[in-house]
Amino acid sequence: MPSKPRISYSNTDTYLYINLDYQYAIFMNAEAFNTTLTKLFINASGPYELVYSDGGLTKILKLKHPNVRIERSGDKIIFRFDNATGTKLKIWGFLDNATMVFDLSSQKMWRGRL
Repeated sequence: MPSKPRISYSNTDTYLYINLDYQYAIFMNAEAFNTTLTKLFINASGPYELVYSDGGLTKILKLKHPNVRIERSGDKIIFRFDNATGTKLKIWGFLDNATMVFDLSSQKMWRGRL
């Protein structure tokens, strides 16, 4: 009779997410687990649409917003707003390790036109 594995409870505050459909796993601490990037990897439902996947780790997600449309015109990115009621536009950029590389919501000057 095989012996039972000797596994003890550990309170290391780590998480393991395994996606069998795309054949990848993410091992992270609580700080990484609570990032927007990880939430997109684990649950890309809601306002996000899967635009591309290579069947592995590469996934491109597109934000589906009810009143914001993002378009590309040559070398420009254009935000189109319908029924805009807010007073701020917040844009963040993240590396694949969840490090924030830019935060345009803190900019004092807007260099575009709405």
